[in-house]
Amino acid sequence: METDSDILAEYVEESREHLNHIESIFESIRKTGESHPDSINELFRAIHTIKGSAGFLGLTAIGTLTHAMESLLDSVREGRLTMTPDITEVLMKGSDMLADMFDDVSKSGEFDINDVVVTLKALNSGEAPPAAAPAKAAKKTAAKAAAAPADGASQMSVSDVLAKFPELAGTVPQPPPAAAPAPAAPAAAPAPAAAAAPSSQALKAAAAATDAKHEEFLRIKVDLLDRLMMLAGELVLVRNQQLMHLEQSDATLRSITQSLDSVTTELQETIMRTRMQPIGSVFSRFSRMTRDLARKLNKTINFVTDGDEVELDKNILEAIGDPLTHLVRNACDHGIEPQADRDAAGKTDPPTVTLSAYHESGQIHVDVKDNGKGMGHEAIRRKCLEKRLKTEDELARMSENDLLNLVFLPGFSTAQVISDVSGRGVGMDVVKTGVEKFGGSVSLTSVEGQGSTVKLRLPLTLAIIPSLIVQSGEERFAIPQVNLEELVCLYDKDAFTRIECAGAREVFRLRDTLLPMVRLREALARQRMFDEDALSEVTEQNSEARKELANKFKEAEESGHSMHYSLNFAVLRSGGLRFGLIIDRIHGSEEIVVKPMHRAVKSISLYSGATVLGDGKVAMILDAAGLARHYNVRDVSGGKDQKKQKAATEEGAELRSLLLFSNGGNEQFGVSMQDVKRVEAIETSTIERIGSQEYVTLDGVSTRVVRLEDGLQVQSSSQPENMFFLIPQNARKPYGLLVEKLVDSGHYEVKLNKESYKTDGVEGTALIKKKMTVLVNLEQLMQLVDGMWYGGNV
Repeated sequence: METDSDILAEYVEESREHLNHIESIFESIRKTGESHPDSINELFRAIHTIKGSAGFLGLTAIGTLTHAMESLLDSVREGRLTMTPDITEVLMKGSDMLADMFDDVSKSGEFDINDVVVTLKALNSGEAPPAAAPAKAAKKTAAKAAAAPADGASQMSVSDVLAKFPELAGTVPQPPPAAAPAPAAPAAAPAPAAAAAPSSQALKAAAAATDAKHEEFLRIKVDLLDRLMMLAGELVLVRNQQLMHLEQSDATLRSITQSLDSVTTELQETIMRTRMQPIGSVFSRFSRMTRDLARKLNKTINFVTDGDEVELDKNILEAIGDPLTHLVRNACDHGIEPQADRDAAGKTDPPTVTLSAYHESGQIHVDVKDNGKGMGHEAIRRKCLEKRLKTEDELARMSENDLLNLVFLPGFSTAQVISDVSGRGVGMDVVKTGVEKFGGSVSLTSVEGQGSTVKLRLPLTLAIIPSLIVQSGEERFAIPQVNLEELVCLYDKDAFTRIECAGAREVFRLRDTLLPMVRLREALARQRMFDEDALSEVTEQNSEARKELANKFKEAEESGHSMHYSLNFAVLRSGGLRFGLIIDRIHGSEEIVVKPMHRAVKSISLYSGATVLGDGKVAMILDAAGLARHYNVRDVSGGKDQKKQKAATEEGAELRSLLLFSNGGNEQFGVSMQDVKRVEAIETSTIERIGSQEYVTLDGVSTRVVRLEDGLQVQSSSQPENMFFLIPQNARKPYGLLVEKLVDSGHYEVKLNKESYKTDGVEGTALIKKKMTVLVNLEQLMQLVDGMWYGGNV
């Protein structure tokens, strides 16, 4: 049998859902300027449900406020009143106050609801709303709360209240005589006295008043979902161990393991989806906030959202609320300039703040964009010198990208006046720290006079993540693949001739971009952050080691002996910064379960967590942003990536990381590097055929082979002896794309054309390296080839 506390908790949760729905309806009314009868009915039902259960549970103040809101909505519903801006505004205030009351429901009776109730009743009776009282809506005053009883649900009459609190005489609105009820009061019977104990029949009656669409949902406690997620993670570990110890010769065991792998993957994804919620639930709160800020700042600001349906893990969704609040406030205050300044600059487009979310490369991207004044590099330089955050020499060596990233330093602010909106320099560093705490990253782009965009990259979930397992010394580490761009292996002489020195740093020229290099061994060996002296020391030591290696190669050549050497590094991205991480060995990819770190190592910024590998040993998860900070990594490309991105954006293109390949004839294709888990070179003789389908065994698992010509009208491959197998990220089932030849990989300016070659499985076409390139969507291609196998159950 449910206890009173269980019933109350369930009521609070249901009420919050109703309030979220109410907020979305108000937002729709505000955007369209129209109030459809169905919307008014939905508002009325939601408020009526909250009111009814409040009476059963003795929540007097909530009952009073909802009754007044319900009466006003009933008048609108019956056509006695029109949904004017004044009525919408006071109803939204009532909704906001209810949200505050449900945040601390045990003290909801202490909220001062008097002003809102008086305004609601005045509007309902056709009177002009009273003059606004000083801002005190959320002030908790037990006496005033007691002075605003719910009609028909109070344990204390008005005369009783006045007798107990004489200082309130003249401030409490007297209820109308019993014989003359308020004309807009709904026909529903008044709630019983709070003294009545909640009964199962009463709760069922309240539940029956909810919208019919809620009946198809089952309420589950979050801790139960967390437990399911943890168990799914443990099952992934068991699966990994099974794959590692699989005997290649046992065909039956291979088949069972393949089924285990498929079921585990599908179970994991299904449980993850139970925790996913649309980001629109967070976006919706900023429309009201932007409107209020615009009024306070005496500006006119349009607020636009896009991608409200994009889903994120509940924990991440809760964590990004504060960072987004800082960013939206900054965009309104710093970004959007006064209208007089916009007119003087010749701007004709309306001042706009845009909040958008979209999927890209296995991550969720959230952009906060404004079309305001942008950020001037000189202003940033002056502010850094003024606050002594950097020296003149340090600033002179910085690229445009480095200068922009200085806004994330603690204490940085370009505001001329400190206000209650912003200006104390505690915003952008909070954003960066908060986002990086759960494995995300932040980058900033800005064009002076045109506006700024802050991009957040967020992981889909924090529980199970695909990672690259690497080794340094005797220890293994995991690198989340959301930070991984590509792997590079240098052989023989290239290993010591292509690593160069730029000042006190080691760099590598990857195609046409200089990459700063980080040696994982050195990073792990030093407890303190690298300064210029430490970097010079390490660079000098490694320079001597390369010279020694070069001499050994020369001696081997002169003596007629062969000598082999290799150097591996991973290209990582953290925010807008790219660097190469030199490692000793690459073990391969693995889905890992994130475990919390022990308190003894929790303060070490190089790690973001720990995991248990398939062989049962523990590996630390490397934090790309922490590594970059610890090694004092800077952009040594002169901001080339940012300049290319800026140029691409101005031309209507975007800078994308692509793997290019060909597949028979001269046709060129491309896929996003972030969508590719790994590339395997395979012999075509190892491909087995079952019916019309092809398979190849990888890591002991039979993996479906997909060819481009299976789903697209393209030339067939010429079937060479050796081909390449592209294994996608986050695939629901084991499959890969077989391609004939790898052309190149890198960052390319992509101006996507979706009309020239329009078909399923293809994003569009673009001119890359002076050649028409078809950009393939791997998941859509697999659905096209065999949607029943890919989307169905095992």
